[in-house]
Amino acid sequence: MLACFAIILLAPFFRPLVDPLKLLVPIVGAAERELAVNRFFCVLAMVYATGGQRVESMIRLASRTVANVAIRRDLLRAARSIELGASIPQAFRQTTTLRQEEQDLIAGGDLSGTLGLSFGRISSMAGESLKVRLELFTYVAVRVTMAVVVYSIAFTVLSLVMGG
Repeated sequence: MLACFAIILLAPFFRPLVDPLKLLVPIVGAAERELAVNRFFCVLAMVYATGGQRVESMIRLASRTVANVAIRRDLLRAARSIELGASIPQAFRQTTTLRQEEQDLIAGGDLSGTLGLSFGRISSMAGESLKVRLELFTYVAVRVTMAVVVYSIAFTVLSLVMGG
């Protein structure tokens, strides 16, 4: 049963079905979003700094770093919007993945001519948020694991004492 569940979660065929569901899981979904945003904007900032490509091509290239199919599709909406004549801030406002603060950073960077720096800042913010989230998760997981181990040892010792 567990093997079937693992196959469904890991099989590429099921990813378009599983990835949106992973985003609904409180800790996992937020971490998945932050990782995707971090990677996407890190690559987008580097590619934007080198120039020489159309922005929608840069977005498509950066989207290849996003593992979650649902997030990747959402971010690719920005490329399609730009092709249809939207500005970069308007295009990223079409996405549901980005928070308002991140969309505002893009708009401010576009207005001030520092869009590449804004992309880098979004990447850094998502990376820091992910780091804090994972540290908290690790802290809780270690405490829970320790409690389970202590209780199982205590139960084993108590069973031996009472049964022996």
